[in-house]
Amino acid sequence: MNNNDKYQLPISYSFPKFLKGFTLFIGVTIVIYCIYVLFNHITPETRRVISVLYWITLVFGVNAIMTNILALHKISLTDTFIKFHYLAKKNVIISWDHICKIETVLGKRKYFILHYFDNDSLKMHQFSMAFTGIVDIIKIIYQKAPHIETDDFVGSLLFISKDKW
Repeated sequence: MNNNDKYQLPISYSFPKFLKGFTLFIGVTIVIYCIYVLFNHITPETRRVISVLYWITLVFGVNAIMTNILALHKISLTDTFIKFHYLAKKNVIISWDHICKIETVLGKRKYFILHYFDNDSLKMHQFSMAFTGIVDIIKIIYQKAPHIETDDFVGSLLFISKDKW
């Protein structure tokens, strides 16, 4: 079996649904509880520290909800394009022949940047390295768009040189 037969497209990789659902449930529960306590049990006689702790907890609950609904939910790979699915943002669809470069950012937050052309303008799309099946996704991107430029890190993920594809 050669490398071109390894991945049967279309294929999708998604964030674990149970984990995303559980995190959203906990976030919503925290927000509802904090709002309930802040408006029904916090009085002017309540110590200021208690009130501040509930406000801080409320911010963390809202952050958990926003992070989950704005984060990348699923990546779909087909014979003609790659599609990045989000719950609360517009999905991004990129044709294989429009991709020109993939690079990595290895800072505090580690992610890939996919450079592509859309209506004759160069655009970039970021996606996290912590996504499910990321090595397979990178290999499929390179398999379907072998013309792209890669940096050293992406090249090390591919494990083989360009002429072997």
